[in-house]
Amino acid sequence: MSGEVWIAGHSLGAARASIYAYSRAMRGLPVTGVYTFGCPRPGNSELGCALASIPHWRAIRNGIGGFPDYDLVTAVPFDVEFLLDYAQPAPFEECAEAPEPGDPWGLFRFHHIELYQAGCRKLPVTGSGAGVELVEAVDAVADLYGPTGQWDWQHFIDGEFWGMRVMPSGARLMIPRGTVTPHEWMQDLDTDQVPV
Repeated sequence: MSGEVWIAGHSLGAARASIYAYSRAMRGLPVTGVYTFGCPRPGNSELGCALASIPHWRAIRNGIGGFPDYDLVTAVPFDVEFLLDYAQPAPFEECAEAPEPGDPWGLFRFHHIELYQAGCRKLPVTGSGAGVELVEAVDAVADLYGPTGQWDWQHFIDGEFWGMRVMPSGARLMIPRGTVTPHEWMQDLDTDQVPV
């Protein structure tokens, strides 16, 4: 089995993936790469600087223009008090998949994992030969939301659902699942910053 460890997630799962990557790196555990899809701001600029050493990081945001025609989840939590230092760990690559007209999610209509799957298939392949390719990662993340995925390990820990898959390359892909409904997302939203 390969010693590569990749971490991926969508939405709140992407923020958890970023924090988990940080936790592993700070403990000296391997992190080969990270893929985030529609990630809210997971922490401060210190977190972003610490994660800059991870060699393969692709942060994907869906959208077809400026506000409100992009995934607004990537802009939260907002700096309402101007005292909080929220940042993305990596600059976004944009994919451009438009939602269906009349999508009931309103402002969050660009956030669907299915749109990320379609958009990632159109992005250039980078890091060819990586233990986990971008499309493999986004498909695995989507599998964690449904009943069809084949997992080598699944676990529900303290309100978080995790899955691990050994990829054909032998690399391990760890995925925390985000929330499924807007109601769950509002319950999980927490803007308190914890010092690192």
